[in-house]
Amino acid sequence: MDGGDVYGVGAPSSEVVGFLLLREGPDGWRVVDDHVPGEPDASTPAWMAGID
Repeated sequence: MDGGDVYGVGAPSSEVVGFLLLREGPDGWRVVDDHVPGEPDASTPAWMAGID
């Protein structure tokens, strides 16, 4: 299975404040996980490996 695509999210012309992992399936694209760096108890998910 495809790992999916990671997108950074935030206000326009601003820094990225979080990340979404999306995967395409038979019903279209879906958010399957999210990550907000710096949140309490926010461990870095494996899908964030290699993302700068």
